[in-house]
Amino acid sequence: MESTKDTRDTEEVYADNLDQAEEVLKDTPFETKKGRLTDKQLCKLTDVILSFSQMMCGIDLHDYELEFGWRVIYSILVEDAEEITALFARQSGKTETVAVTVCGLMVMLPLLAEKIPHDDRIVKFKDGFWVGIYAPHYHQSDIMFRRMKARMYSQESKATLLDPEIDIDLTKKKVIENLKLPNKSSVHCGTAAPQSKIEGETFHLIICEESQDIDRNALRSSIHPMAAATAGSLVKIGTVNRVKSDFFEACKRNKRSDIVHGRTRAAKRKHFEFDYTVAQRNNPKYRKYVEKEIERLGYDSDDFRMKYRLHWLLERGMFVNSDMFDECGIKEADYLKVYKGGRGRRRAIKFMRSHNLITYDPSTQKIVASVDVGKEFSTVVTIGRPFYDMPIDYADTIRFPIHIWNWLELQGDDHEEQHSKILDFLANYRISDVIVDATGKGDPVYSRLAADLRSLDIAVHPFIFSATSKDRGYKAFLQEINSKRFTYPAGPMAARTQKWKRFQLQMTDLRKTWRGNTMVVQKDKTSDEARDDYCMAEDMEILTQSGWEGFKTFSTTSLVANYDPSTEAIQYLPATRIIRRNLYRKEFMVSIQGDFVDQLVTDCHKMYFEKMTKGNIWIRDIDTAESLLQISPNKVSIPAAAKQTPRWATYQRHEILSMGHRLLTGELPSIPKSMLGALTSDECYFLLSLFLTNGECGEITDIDRGYFVKSKALADGVHELAFKSGKYSRIEMTDTGYLVYLYDLKRSPIVTCEKKEYSGSVWCVTVPTGFFICRRNGKISVTGNCDSAMMLNWLVNVGASMEVEEGDNMLLGRVARLASNGDIHGAVRAMNQRLKTYRKNLGFSKKRRQNSKWD
Repeated sequence: MESTKDTRDTEEVYADNLDQAEEVLKDTPFETKKGRLTDKQLCKLTDVILSFSQMMCGIDLHDYELEFGWRVIYSILVEDAEEITALFARQSGKTETVAVTVCGLMVMLPLLAEKIPHDDRIVKFKDGFWVGIYAPHYHQSDIMFRRMKARMYSQESKATLLDPEIDIDLTKKKVIENLKLPNKSSVHCGTAAPQSKIEGETFHLIICEESQDIDRNALRSSIHPMAAATAGSLVKIGTVNRVKSDFFEACKRNKRSDIVHGRTRAAKRKHFEFDYTVAQRNNPKYRKYVEKEIERLGYDSDDFRMKYRLHWLLERGMFVNSDMFDECGIKEADYLKVYKGGRGRRRAIKFMRSHNLITYDPSTQKIVASVDVGKEFSTVVTIGRPFYDMPIDYADTIRFPIHIWNWLELQGDDHEEQHSKILDFLANYRISDVIVDATGKGDPVYSRLAADLRSLDIAVHPFIFSATSKDRGYKAFLQEINSKRFTYPAGPMAARTQKWKRFQLQMTDLRKTWRGNTMVVQKDKTSDEARDDYCMAEDMEILTQSGWEGFKTFSTTSLVANYDPSTEAIQYLPATRIIRRNLYRKEFMVSIQGDFVDQLVTDCHKMYFEKMTKGNIWIRDIDTAESLLQISPNKVSIPAAAKQTPRWATYQRHEILSMGHRLLTGELPSIPKSMLGALTSDECYFLLSLFLTNGECGEITDIDRGYFVKSKALADGVHELAFKSGKYSRIEMTDTGYLVYLYDLKRSPIVTCEKKEYSGSVWCVTVPTGFFICRRNGKISVTGNCDSAMMLNWLVNVGASMEVEEGDNMLLGRVARLASNGDIHGAVRAMNQRLKTYRKNLGFSKKRRQNSKWD
């Protein structure tokens, strides 16, 4: 945003700035007063500092910019430790306002600390005024930092600072690398990226730039405490986004506070919001550009609405809009009615939707429940009542209204202790069906609940979380919310409970993204309510199109080698999310070691593996790393070879031959990364055999000895070629080079799987297939990447319409009929049959018979 600049000559500016400095430093009435300054005096002092800041920098701020700058100065002087939010349209002057304001404060506050020694709020600045700037990325905070340096080292500023009363000489400083004045005032520029270590600094003012994209945990855990020792102020600046963030919540909180307390004056306001209409009234050039943007983008386009009109388009990025979900809340009890029977026998059937939580009702029949098993933080049991007398035909399926009755939230992951509490809670209702999260750690919970509830004629159904099931489940759940067939109690008594507030927060914090036609719903990873980012140690690397990348070098532009379990092939696709963090509370690391496998991952990290069952039959499975601790190591094998079928580049046979000969003669020091990612498995084997058989292109038969390679880059290339050729391989370092060992195997059981102490950071990526290629200590292998109301709706409205893919009967209908007739064992067999079918369709039931330990 271009502000009006002073056009007077240097001598006039210099003289006016001297007069202004003398007025502030000599003629101020505050230096003779004892005790704290009054609010009126502080307001006058704020006016003087803001005026001085503009004159010193040679910038005249617009009226709306003055409001915001005035409030920041006032907050520092009164020491109110407030969180001030500023929502500005793009390029409307927020950076300029903050830069001018901070420059004036850096000069004036240390001087005022000498003049007003009796006010502890001012005297603390005798050692300087300290400012911290943080943004999602360093270059973003550096923009504001460079603007401050430009204003501080301008000709107008240097002339003003030479006044004897100020005595700050910046004319002799040739290299401007930092912003630290002789009066000890300073500005620190940093990044708020999740992986950064930023604790330890102390500031009087913290400025968060582009706050809508700053990680919530970094803000609350690392940045906020930096102002605690000084009772400093937080200024959060940004624009709107498609998802909720700490900035969204802070703006909403401050706007509500301003309305409740009737704050209209700048001195008391905590939220400042200026869209493009405010900026264009003050700047004709801004108006001209915005008019062209409307022609280019469209007035109602998402881009223009977000960047200039400041509309939060949460419906684009959040699973459910807060207002929409609030409409599903029953604030006063009501009834749904349906009439049944013919003429003369017509009767009304009522369905009550309570506005309060129903904690006990052993008489009402056909109550359903869901159990979302906590992997780390809490297990949630949800009770609901479907209205089966009101079937609704929706897109060739039958749906039923469902009203939530109650919740039970059990903190921690002690499932042994939680089991009895779940049973006691379910005993308060006449339950007919329970659906249980049977993924990973939830599988034994499901098995035990099914065994205990079998004698009570309660059908227990497993829910396996997968991309397909979550997509179908959440789409159906969203349809029920939009049609308000899903409701929950929202009366005053219910809304006061802590679990109701958590339920609201968890539902409205869900984020959605799309991968093709598949909707992916995830909990906010920065929220304290729940997490599902299970990671690996920072010394593990990921295979990308441009080679191996690690904890510090991986970026969102990298194409990751995705592994498809159904084809055992890899393809290069972009990662949808990068996670870098420290270990969570109660989380531990699992070390998986083998001749060709070396992984160090968190306990709930997803693993793809083969395990040996009775009769030496190998079956494929997906589970957590912790589950491998319960299996004998020699009965588990993790894939350490794959196929590659890329087609973004094509190499002819003669080109591969030429490349092999250049490698043999030493003309090329290593295999080009572009070629490694572009060859098919057959071409990888051809180049590998060419290199290892000295140009003869024969079979690679010498598997008992290692192939010697002098350079690390070439050894890595040969290792990768072997992996993509379907060969198991590993690298050993010697005194003179590297040995690459190759084996023609179908699988290789792991040697050890154990818990391991770990104190470093962890990281991971999310990829479309759910699995990718990793490397640690010279061993390449496959690893995985890193919702109860939805499950309840699935039980009532989705699961009941799912057909067994190899049968004609509907699964849950069949289970319900068998259970109601007393054939509990038949119901269990039906569920097991469905699970087998499900696993078979995912490719996890292919059996391979073991001939020897190494096949």
